[in-house]
Amino acid sequence: MARLYYRLVYVLSWPLFAVGATALGLLCGALVLLPRTPATSRWVRGLIQSLFCCWTTWLRLTGLIRIEWENPAGFPLPHPAVYVANHPGLLDATILLSRLPETICIVKPAVMRNPLLGPAARAAGYTTGDSGVDTLHTSVDRLRGGQGVLIFPEGTRTAPSCLLNPLKPGFAIIARRAAAPIQVLVIAGSRDLLPRGGAWWKMPELPARYRVKVDTCFTPHADTSAEEVAALIATRFTSQLAPG
Repeated sequence: MARLYYRLVYVLSWPLFAVGATALGLLCGALVLLPRTPATSRWVRGLIQSLFCCWTTWLRLTGLIRIEWENPAGFPLPHPAVYVANHPGLLDATILLSRLPETICIVKPAVMRNPLLGPAARAAGYTTGDSGVDTLHTSVDRLRGGQGVLIFPEGTRTAPSCLLNPLKPGFAIIARRAAAPIQVLVIAGSRDLLPRGGAWWKMPELPARYRVKVDTCFTPHADTSAEEVAALIATRFTSQLAPG
């Protein structure tokens, strides 16, 4: 009976998510035709956060996923910061952004091209990670303007065969130029929960476990290179994710 319950709820959950994403995409598609203002972008970010809160609440109340936060006191920070997280599964951005108000996310180009997600991402002021200098300038401007920035420096979901993909050091350059702290978020949980290469419709073992540890927070020193900061963060991730 438990397996039947989880299977039915899991199958029902994705159409619910699709309905919310479709409504958001249609609304933001209409907003894209209008001049984008800071107030509009702020309203869209608030709407995205509210929808993601509803989605994560559904996952918790149905028992599909047990979401645990470790050291949540003081999170999110009261001032702009670069939030850096590892990326084991498809739900990472959804769960983190549900707790991060006034935060933009650096997303993959495929998200911007998606007919449902792209309009919302553009209307919210998100940017892609392949824009090079433009991404750097946009992120620094957002931080100086009072917004947080969420970055997955692996660039894509973690390969199933390893603990962590190599980290790209761009996040450290952004934090240093904006004089913003880096807040490290370590994500761990069920390895079969929407991993890289796994189909969204393939049901993981349920209930699944998802844990976010609010880890170290620091401001990079001006003399420390971006590569050194990335190596430090990578060591922090792997030490927290290693078995035992």
